[in-house]
Amino acid sequence: MTYAKKVSEILPLMRNIENIRNVGILAHIDHGKTTLSDNLLAHCGLLSPSLAGQARALDFLEEEQNRGITIKTANVSLPYKSENQLYIINLIDTPGHVDFSGARDQSLRVIDGAIVVVDAVEGCMVQTEIVTKQALEEFIKPVLFINKIDRLITELKLPLKDIETRLNEIIQDFNNFIELYAADEFKEPWRIEVKKGNIAFGSALHLWGCTAEEMLQKNMKFGDILKLYQNNHSINSFNQIRKHLPLSKSIFEIITRYLPNPRQAQKYRIPNRWVGKISSDIGQDLLECDSNGASLLYIYKNLSDKNLGIISIGRIFSGTLEVGQEFFSLFSGDYGKIQRLFLYMGSHRENIKSLPAGNIVAFTIKNPKIGDTLVEREYEDTVPFEKIRYETEAVVQYSIEPLHPRELNRMMTLLENIAINDPNLKITVNKETGEILISGLGELHLEIITNELKKQELEIITSDPIVTYRESILEKSDLITVKSTDSQNSITIQIEPLEPQVIELLTSGQLTIKISKNRRKKILQKFTDWDDNLIRKLIYLDSFGNAIFLIQKNNNFEGKDDIPLMLYHKIEKIFRFGPLIHDPVRGIRIKILNLSLQSETSQLNLFDSIPLLKQAISRAFLSSNSALLQPIYQIQIKTLPSYIGVISSIIAQRNGKTSQVEQKGADIFITGQIPVKGTFGLASTFRSKTSGHIFWQTFFSHWERIQPESYMKKIIQELRIKRGIL
Repeated sequence: MTYAKKVSEILPLMRNIENIRNVGILAHIDHGKTTLSDNLLAHCGLLSPSLAGQARALDFLEEEQNRGITIKTANVSLPYKSENQLYIINLIDTPGHVDFSGARDQSLRVIDGAIVVVDAVEGCMVQTEIVTKQALEEFIKPVLFINKIDRLITELKLPLKDIETRLNEIIQDFNNFIELYAADEFKEPWRIEVKKGNIAFGSALHLWGCTAEEMLQKNMKFGDILKLYQNNHSINSFNQIRKHLPLSKSIFEIITRYLPNPRQAQKYRIPNRWVGKISSDIGQDLLECDSNGASLLYIYKNLSDKNLGIISIGRIFSGTLEVGQEFFSLFSGDYGKIQRLFLYMGSHRENIKSLPAGNIVAFTIKNPKIGDTLVEREYEDTVPFEKIRYETEAVVQYSIEPLHPRELNRMMTLLENIAINDPNLKITVNKETGEILISGLGELHLEIITNELKKQELEIITSDPIVTYRESILEKSDLITVKSTDSQNSITIQIEPLEPQVIELLTSGQLTIKISKNRRKKILQKFTDWDDNLIRKLIYLDSFGNAIFLIQKNNNFEGKDDIPLMLYHKIEKIFRFGPLIHDPVRGIRIKILNLSLQSETSQLNLFDSIPLLKQAISRAFLSSNSALLQPIYQIQIKTLPSYIGVISSIIAQRNGKTSQVEQKGADIFITGQIPVKGTFGLASTFRSKTSGHIFWQTFFSHWERIQPESYMKKIIQELRIKRGIL
């Protein structure tokens, strides 16, 4: 069946909101997400059953196929018939590798349910907890698929009783995540239980799976599956199990029976992820997922197309999207018309003319931004969705330049185009040194970026990987006063560490200068002991985790709007390039105790305060026991028992530490922490010392002060010389 015919069949179904499911597949890397996706596509006729588990149909990028990992989120709309009801499953396969977690984080905004895949041998891993936590915090309902049951039988050769014990352990671990991270009202309803039917067991590789209820209906027991594997470990035995217990049917039944439709989900998701007035007209449209209401959609992904430019993918939360419809961007303030609409079927897309609320759609519009909320132009005063909170930070950099200087503008254009599609790629140009830096989540992330440039036949030179540090202080500074050269302007400040809970609110995007003052006040009253008087004096916040208060009496800002946007960006630049090594400043509170300008009412003269503020912060850092913070990864390693000592020694040599060693089947899992700097070149060392018998992942954990002080000062001195800082 052609994709065009498939689209023509499913379009009418996409207008029945009760039978739509927006679902993501989440898992630790290599637990079987994409293999499961292949199964579901094969069931719907979009992939040959003989290729399911091998085709990686939703990994349509060359890099994904070559590396065997999912890098970008891929989506497809699948029809499914159950008990004379026709459903549309808008399915999203997400990356498991932490270096591409930004794409996964964004996709969570547009799905309502998640299939969390867990390897039966490895169980719930670090990344399993991270993705489940994120889903629950986005009010996404999970179901569980325990994959690779065959490994328990063929590799570990466990008896039936031990298999049951192992599965119960995984279920308990997963329910612990729900207890920890789900909202109180969902802790019990969303709990995973065999008798509920919201959990499936199976082998995506061998194409079989079932719930306990399905096994009873087929008059089968788990022991029957065990015997088939033990007595006849062949393709024929797999086919027998698959014939009675097809995996795709089991997963589709769980999706349609236990995961919510868009209208059901938006009733509890909108009040928790959209801060506008629910009682307003558009608030009610969103709550009801009303296809006849005001149109509002959220962009979670951009793709580059050589013919069409940027193709955006997003979810329609209310209204009906049509070609030619005009929208207002709540991110940029620009207007733009929908030029084309598509449905994506993996790497294939088909043109459509319109699509109602509740669906995921691809479209073209000028200047699209990931994370943007688009509304009809008459609703341009609408509040956008809350900013997505990323679990990881860009902590690795490359210095990059073209081999031929004449290609500089082209290189910058290509990087900016890649950044449109990649929410975690940061491009920084140090105007003082001319150095161009690209920052990402890890070495693999940046390797993919540089490969994209090389595919465009651009020859580039990159530095060795560079750690991104944070500059901070450990104690309150003295009062610092700085005057202009003509003594007409002056500023007096004092800086001190900002409370950890406020830093978390700022760096996670829960608290920003863009939200209303009333909303900001409510958040700060909830999480801090700041009084109303102090909150009123707050004039600046940033995503690095810094805040400025204008304390002096009768200041121009108290009770009024925030500082002008241009002035805000000037101040932000001070914090982006700190005084120690020109890395971002993190976690400081600045009190401006006196600001004396020639004309306090002149906005132009306010800019005269910027160099004074920069000088004052530099002096304060020197007088307040400043610190350099380094990023720390949590590391999880899978290897053989004979390599425990070797691996622990390597981690220790790189200033890391091992916290846990656990055996699961024939494999050993080592968990620990290691500075990001200690991971550079780690892959080749691990492979050479273990003869390749190792698999490992790192996850950003926290920022940590570099000690001892003598070592920190050495790093600062080396970096200042290298970066040309006088």
